[in-house]
Amino acid sequence: MNLKSIICLSMLCCISQIYGQDPYFITYDVDNGLPSSEVYDIVSDEKQNIWISTDRGLVKYDGASFKSYNSSDGLSADANFYFNKDGEGNIWISGYNKSLSYIRNDSIIQFNQNKKINQLLGNKSSQWIKYIVNNADTVSFIPFQNYAGIEYCQFSNQISNGKDSKGLAEKIFTDFSLKDTMVYIQGDFYNFYFHQKALTLSDWYRVSKAISLPENQIVYHNRKTIFKKNLTSRIVEKAEIPFDIEKIYFDSENNLWVCTRKGLFYFEDAKLNASPKVYFKDLLISSIVEDFQGNYWVATNDSGVKFIPSFDISNLNYGNNGNENESFLSTFVDNEKIVFGSSKSNLIVCDREEDCQLFSVPTFSSNSQVNNIGQWDKESLMLTRGLLFEGYTFEKAESPIPDHKISSYCKKLENNDWIVFTRNSRFSVLSTKKKILINSDDFIKPIVSNLYTCIQEKKGDIYLGTGNGLFLVQNYDYDNNVEILDNDGNGLGRISSITIDANNIVWLSTIGNRIYAVIDNKAIKFVEMAKLLNPMVNKIITTYDSTLWLATNNGIDVMSYTFEDTLNLNFIRNINISDGLVSNSVNDLAFWDGKIWAATNGGICNFKTSIMNKHVPQIPISITEFVNKDSTYNIDEELRFDSDQNDVFISYSGLSFQQFGEPVEYKYRLIKDGEGDENWYYTNVRSERFNDLSHGKYTFEVNAMNKLRVWNETAARVNFVIEPRFVDTFLFKLLMVFLFVTGIAAIIKSINDRNAIKQSRLLELQEAKRKTQEAEIAAIRNQMNPHFVYNSLNSIQNLIFKDDSFGANYYLSKFSTLIRQSLQFASVNYISLQQEFDFLSNYLELEKLRFPDKFEYSFKIDDQLDASSIMIPSLILQPIVENSIKHGFDNLDYVGSIVIKATRKENILEVTIKDNGNGIKKMPNNNVNVNNHKSLGIEMVNNRIDLLNRTYFDVEATVKVDRSESGYQTLFVLPIIHNND
Repeated sequence: MNLKSIICLSMLCCISQIYGQDPYFITYDVDNGLPSSEVYDIVSDEKQNIWISTDRGLVKYDGASFKSYNSSDGLSADANFYFNKDGEGNIWISGYNKSLSYIRNDSIIQFNQNKKINQLLGNKSSQWIKYIVNNADTVSFIPFQNYAGIEYCQFSNQISNGKDSKGLAEKIFTDFSLKDTMVYIQGDFYNFYFHQKALTLSDWYRVSKAISLPENQIVYHNRKTIFKKNLTSRIVEKAEIPFDIEKIYFDSENNLWVCTRKGLFYFEDAKLNASPKVYFKDLLISSIVEDFQGNYWVATNDSGVKFIPSFDISNLNYGNNGNENESFLSTFVDNEKIVFGSSKSNLIVCDREEDCQLFSVPTFSSNSQVNNIGQWDKESLMLTRGLLFEGYTFEKAESPIPDHKISSYCKKLENNDWIVFTRNSRFSVLSTKKKILINSDDFIKPIVSNLYTCIQEKKGDIYLGTGNGLFLVQNYDYDNNVEILDNDGNGLGRISSITIDANNIVWLSTIGNRIYAVIDNKAIKFVEMAKLLNPMVNKIITTYDSTLWLATNNGIDVMSYTFEDTLNLNFIRNINISDGLVSNSVNDLAFWDGKIWAATNGGICNFKTSIMNKHVPQIPISITEFVNKDSTYNIDEELRFDSDQNDVFISYSGLSFQQFGEPVEYKYRLIKDGEGDENWYYTNVRSERFNDLSHGKYTFEVNAMNKLRVWNETAARVNFVIEPRFVDTFLFKLLMVFLFVTGIAAIIKSINDRNAIKQSRLLELQEAKRKTQEAEIAAIRNQMNPHFVYNSLNSIQNLIFKDDSFGANYYLSKFSTLIRQSLQFASVNYISLQQEFDFLSNYLELEKLRFPDKFEYSFKIDDQLDASSIMIPSLILQPIVENSIKHGFDNLDYVGSIVIKATRKENILEVTIKDNGNGIKKMPNNNVNVNNHKSLGIEMVNNRIDLLNRTYFDVEATVKVDRSESGYQTLFVLPIIHNND
């Protein structure tokens, strides 16, 4: 586009120069806490509270409320000027009537030698005290101005502390010819300089205290000149100021601030040869101080106090302080300038010197918002409503399609196609080559959502950010667009902005879903960051240091990221009005000329990225009041209360000047006797009440969190004791225990005596019962012996009848051995498992001689068992084995088998006797005989087991018989008993 052919659409293109750049500030005056808007000096005390001097008293500000003091609170005068700190932590205040007061531990005390000071200073009303200098011996008071030379009052230091009302006081006076004079008073330099001719014949002189710098330098001033003097080389640098100087001040970064009658001058690093920045050009600045959080407090003589969170963030003002209802919605960087669009049809263009101009954008409808700015060609920018802006003029973009008018914002692509943003309807693609307009909902794969942003990367891919997700167009093939989804296959919601970093990562900001990174056409949502970030992100940009800057409705969220094999994201902090932004509602961001520029609802701000390195201190936390039963107590003293004084009210304060109506977040806990509930409770209020506390030693702890969500390393605490009632005392409890124990002892003795008699009788009965049970067991054993002997003799008789003398003799020998074992084992309760198995082996051998080829037998013992040490009831197994031979193998047509098996399961012995005899098959033919005979053996065994359970066994023994067509199985479950038990 030819610059000469551009025609201004309006009759007059409004152009105006932008006014100065003051930082964001809050004014404190008579409308919000101060007794007067005429402020002279500001100071912070040891607890970091701010004190303000006015012509109507002092004001203390603790970050939450203002508290005023006047003569009724101890001040020597209502109008006060200068603050001075001494070496003992006192803050001295000079009154208009040449009197002095001082602040000590939040109490205001009048100097007891005010009358003497008035006598020494004379009758001149303007000779109020400006500086106070004290050492171990003397204290000197230097007046604000005088008429004929150097003049100050000197007192004994004992007098200043009210200890010796008769101490020495004198007035020191030095005359000099009309020239500036540097004087050394008690370790400090003071410059007495000629100020102006008085109305009388005398001249006026004023004094400024020199500020010491490293390398043996001092900085001081006279009426309109700043001096920096090297005391070693005697070299003096100076800077002329066009207005009378009120005060000089060095901040924590050693920057020099000069308070004048027409603005606040700033010399970075105290470089006097550089041009200073000037703030508040129309105001008389009387004082400035930096608080512990890095905020600045600027006192003015007629406009109260200006609270500035930071001078690092510049606020761009224009016109007559700007339009309060005007928001800035968009920004664009174009070569050597940056451009901003507003809600009131204004365009602001700034160069690298931050010289800015305002242009009034022509309007063609009720919509006056300039919410889109983009590059059109090398000379022109495309604005909202299809307007082109070049230099100083505006014109309408001409459509390449006949009879088609461009009434919306357009984005020109590399192939000269146009993406047309259409308000409240679908977007379109205007093909320059085909001379047609294609609506997005007419694509083969329609995009039925409004377009809010789009970007084209270097290789030509186009990303379309809509109200319903992100779409990728490759090779200008709009019909086959691809929707970008997250890892769960979901759409991304409304896209507000898109940017692409050096790693070709596509970063998206959304309205409601925070941010995404698109890598290999997959969107990654940072879930862990969701708790920290504002979900409503209006704009996202990246800077060269791999940092993301997010414009939100709650300030600017800042994050850093790394990308190697994976993408890692770290939240750094939030920047908002407490840091100096003019508004928390940030609509757009740009990185230009090494600074971040923010378009907000309150104006335009810019700041260097190094603001992220600024230290944010912890919030000081203190307990301000301790009340018990309507009485207030000093927490530095021992706090002990009676049992009925158990209602406690505790107030506390976390000192922060940056909350701006948002309360400080606290956590507290009450610990009893060093234990109890140690969980923290979180709150925004500054007091807690505890009612009906029980007796004990208590510790109340409270802490505060700064804006970076960092808690103070040391919590504030107070200890107190609630004494117990007499009934809760140790003596009372000891007495009750003694009486209780005595009574219980008597009762126990009586019960024990009765129980002893009962126990004796019970033991006699138990002994008799035991002997009876043993007799029953012996009887059962004796029952078993005749039964066995009869069967054995019957077998021998059969051999004799058969004339088998050898067999009879062998059998008789075995029988005698068996009889000896039977007689031996019948006299004891227990024998070893090995002895029991040996006995059964002898018995079964005899039975095999009697019934040859009728059955076989075997013994199986678990390897874990030591059969010689495990004890079982004597001869308990023989009746079961005998039943198997006599009845289980009757009339078998096959060889019978008896298997006797012993196993161990933990502390239980299991012995199984299993045969393969008739079992239940014989029951229909010989049911009565089988049951009668077998029940006799089983009954004897069961009776014996029952008696043993009641008499000897700790673990209950059982006998279980299972009958089946394949034979009988008898399971003995016995406790493990060793021979040494």
